[in-house]
Amino acid sequence: MTKITSFLLLALAMFGTTAWAEDTTEQLPDEWVEIVIGENVFAGGYGKHYFYYDATEDGTLVLTGAANPGVAYTDTTFATLVDDTNASYIGGVKTSNTAVTAGTRYYFGASGVFSADTTYTAELITDATSLTLKSVSPDEYDTISVTGLGTITLTFNLGVSFSSATLSVNETSESLSSNSSSRQVLSFEVKNIIYDWLTAGTAAKGDILTLTVTGLCASSYSDKTYGNDGTLTLHFVCSDLPMAIESETKPETFLSYWQEGDEDGIMVLNFTDNIYSGDNSAYKPGARISFGSADDADYYQEEIENISIDGSKLIIDFTGKLRTLEAMGSTSLYVLDSFGEATETLRVINLKVYNVCDQDGEAAYSSISGNLGSYSYSFDYKQLTAEVSWEFTPENGTTLEGTDYIELAMTGYDALQYEGVEIAYTYQDVEYVDTVAVEDVVVETDILVADFTYLMIPVSETQQHAVDISVSLVNTSFTDGVTRDEIKAEYDTFDFTMLYPIIGRWYDGLFTGDSVKVTLGSIDSRIALHTLTVTNTENDSIIVADAALTYDKSTDVWSYVSPETYSFMEEIPYEFAFRLYESADDTVPYASFTTMFTGSAEEDVSTGISNISASSSRTVSSEVYTIDGRRVNETNVSALPAGVYILNNRKVIVK
Repeated sequence: MTKITSFLLLALAMFGTTAWAEDTTEQLPDEWVEIVIGENVFAGGYGKHYFYYDATEDGTLVLTGAANPGVAYTDTTFATLVDDTNASYIGGVKTSNTAVTAGTRYYFGASGVFSADTTYTAELITDATSLTLKSVSPDEYDTISVTGLGTITLTFNLGVSFSSATLSVNETSESLSSNSSSRQVLSFEVKNIIYDWLTAGTAAKGDILTLTVTGLCASSYSDKTYGNDGTLTLHFVCSDLPMAIESETKPETFLSYWQEGDEDGIMVLNFTDNIYSGDNSAYKPGARISFGSADDADYYQEEIENISIDGSKLIIDFTGKLRTLEAMGSTSLYVLDSFGEATETLRVINLKVYNVCDQDGEAAYSSISGNLGSYSYSFDYKQLTAEVSWEFTPENGTTLEGTDYIELAMTGYDALQYEGVEIAYTYQDVEYVDTVAVEDVVVETDILVADFTYLMIPVSETQQHAVDISVSLVNTSFTDGVTRDEIKAEYDTFDFTMLYPIIGRWYDGLFTGDSVKVTLGSIDSRIALHTLTVTNTENDSIIVADAALTYDKSTDVWSYVSPETYSFMEEIPYEFAFRLYESADDTVPYASFTTMFTGSAEEDVSTGISNISASSSRTVSSEVYTIDGRRVNETNVSALPAGVYILNNRKVIVK
């Protein structure tokens, strides 16, 4: 149960609902604080605060403070609002005005977080009260800065009206109108008038500005004039001419993507003086874009990171970043209604440039009231889209043999940007990378199918006889900013796979076999000679030397069958070196590759081979092999020459 409800129940039980407004002698709970005219009323602390005022005479009760005193009610439940009550907030001052009748109690409830010493001042305005000026902001003879609020605010003890108001300097005057919503406050915006005078030379720093208000009287008491004749005259000092925007270049439409460095996506604000570029963050400019309304669930906001200063120029770079609806997490290009449904109104991109200061840290001028070196812009938004597809001829994965041009057929070519074509390949066992310049690529359009564009990429004779050819467009990007797969094709490649002896049967740590089987891929028809050399890399002994493999076209398998059986031992690395020749008479390989074969028992797994230091007293009780698989007849370990041997499926080191 809330405090207010508790108070209401207590009131109903003891006195009835009408007694609170009529019987001002009744005691309220301790939470209620009495408002006393001429005294300060405490309003500090947290949560809800309750106040009451017992009117002793007719008039207007005025509460003024830094915290909001609220409006008046005739009951403790705050259900019935007083007919003539209002609250205003002008220049950091909160004011509550209530027409009160003698013999009536009024109730106020203020909520929020206040500082510990926050108070209200209470004043009762009656027929006998004179119209007085309570405060002036800025103080008289203070300098009026045209980069700040740029307003003159007058606060009176009564609601006021006036006939005319003017601001004058050096025999030049401008009429003013008040933009205040409070009857007791007159607020005149003068910043743009003073700026125009400074720009035209009509006024200069230090000149005296004169505010004159005539016909000034209390709005509810027409016979109460200000002073003798209803005229108020105040004086202020003119500030210096501030830094301001001299010219600006900005996008006509905010695109979902601009290529990096695209001038159309770079905004430049040129000021009349150099912009602060030091290390003090308090004077550093910033920029923020937003899309949609802050009330929308898919509202997007982004601090622009790419901001730079060049003397008097503030450069805001929107390029190089994707801002599609998807990237911004937005669900609709249109303004959403209160139900979250899209309307027919397009959303806009809003830009806020803020905290622009000169080298002394003084804010730049902005014509918008209250802006301190800040500027606001709105742009129509456009999401770019591009339908891009491509296809290579010859087809990816085939051969370039006999091909003078590679044809790249594309849709959406206008959205593509690239810096050339890279052709990487291997020729006579040497790797090369060639680049075809953009101007050397022949671009043709299809007269029958307008959506298609053909890029004709020249192929050299060397490239036609190469292998492992990779053709790709260099540094591709698209105008819509969408990342796509690399535009690339491969030709005359081999997908080398060693079928045997990688997969085989192990027995007691040894693999025994007499054949080697491999597949190459798409270049089989170009190979005239395929050789194999096998080396035990632990002792550099050659097991197979330049043996020719034969090709079985029905299975696409290259095989070498040895006239003798070889034993490969587990954990000893063997190098299988293959060389491919286009002609049996060639001395330089067309291509070459190597693979390492280190056995790993997959079936009938042995315990493996580990290092054992052989002692002179140990004898061999079973077969002994050299590290390259040759059987040794000597059975006494001490009689063996120094070296590495295989004993009982274990590696033995004889020193």
